[in-house]
Amino acid sequence: MQDLSIDIFWKNKFVSLEKFEITPLNGWMSRIDDITYFVEPKLTLRADFSDLSSRIWLVSAPGAVGKSTLAKKIAYEINALYLDLSQADTIGGNYIYGGLAKTKSQISWDKNTTTLFIDALDEARLRVTNQSFTDFLQDLISISSQRAIPIVLFGRSGVIDDIALYLMEYGANPTIFEIEYFDFEHSLEFVKKYLYYLAKNKKDGNKIKNLDSHKDELEKCISKIIESLDKITKNYDSNFSGYSPVLQAIATFILAESSNLTSIQTETENLLENRILEKICRVVLQREQEKLKQQVIASFPNLSVYDLYNIREQISYLSACCQGKEVIPLDYSLQGTELEFYTNAVRDLLTQHPFLAGDGKTSANAVFEAAILAYSMKQGVSFNSTFSEATVNPLLAEFYFYDSFIYKEDGEKEKNINSIHVSPIFNSISARIGQGNKAELFIEAEDDAELADVTISRFSKNAEKEDVLE
Repeated sequence: MQDLSIDIFWKNKFVSLEKFEITPLNGWMSRIDDITYFVEPKLTLRADFSDLSSRIWLVSAPGAVGKSTLAKKIAYEINALYLDLSQADTIGGNYIYGGLAKTKSQISWDKNTTTLFIDALDEARLRVTNQSFTDFLQDLISISSQRAIPIVLFGRSGVIDDIALYLMEYGANPTIFEIEYFDFEHSLEFVKKYLYYLAKNKKDGNKIKNLDSHKDELEKCISKIIESLDKITKNYDSNFSGYSPVLQAIATFILAESSNLTSIQTETENLLENRILEKICRVVLQREQEKLKQQVIASFPNLSVYDLYNIREQISYLSACCQGKEVIPLDYSLQGTELEFYTNAVRDLLTQHPFLAGDGKTSANAVFEAAILAYSMKQGVSFNSTFSEATVNPLLAEFYFYDSFIYKEDGEKEKNINSIHVSPIFNSISARIGQGNKAELFIEAEDDAELADVTISRFSKNAEKEDVLE
């Protein structure tokens, strides 16, 4: 298999590029800061799209696996121009030509001493009409045909597939690279690097010293958490522990405990024994909330953002996305331009939300699906085709009986269950029972009673009984 690493492949392929300064323009960058927590993911070439002589290269990945980080890192290493379409003006015809002219990059472009890495295609597509997006692709086809060096585009799997089909229709067959999830070793390295990145961002010298003086303990704890996640999710999602937002959540948890790393082993045990999946979901949602807050503050410095895009609000939007409904922001304290900005920001962020797959309508994995489904069920959502397929989610029961990841850190186990939810909860528990074991559902109620007692029991191979739900 070909080595597609930055040092071996990308630097050699783009060896002619030279660093230069551009005239400032929204979204366009010629100088990018190095990314200290970067861990290089594995790249593969998609079968039937592996012709490296193509002048348009597409890099495809599921949401939130680090494609923007990879794009910036490669651009930094090879001196490419980086175009972030989420920060740039809306796209259309002659967009690339116009940008090169405005940034005074045309001379370097014509000399083939620079090329363009285009990121955030998903966000750009949502901000314009289909006609404007196809005009942009026609501009891409035209300008790439005159090049000796490829133009590289980064996006989620769904939008990359659509672009590839369009390009092929016009004879511009692209090369497609796919970003793989991290394996165990890369996951471990990422968490360690991200820990130091967080600590340095907080400008807390004591935390950095603590991390330095407890490296062995840290590595053991990180390894234990990743291994535990693998064990919990291996039968339902083999990639969960290699997912960047999950690894960032692990680093966030450890950093919070880093003032007393002598007890980190105990804290790790507590984490693993107390609904780790919920806590990871909570941290991921909190990180998304902070992203939106920063956007709002940048445009409205005097606006109170304390409770904007909170966890419960996000889950409600994610539920709406999975039902194919329009997302309407819930914060009615905003008015006028503030509300318009917030609405657009929410919808843009949801397109790249870690909980959602590239189509923006289905969940990214079984864990996030269980979190969204549990909330939706409790809100009385009727199952459409999207949710009916999820009713056998083996992790659903984990989220259904606790609201802690939505409301607070520690929650009491829910005692009551809606009668229409008994079947999906039983199916969820049954799906997690190992081969050779079986589950049994027992419902007991008085005649004409409104309430019934529900017991779900698990029987092991040797006929030992354990009540899982009562």
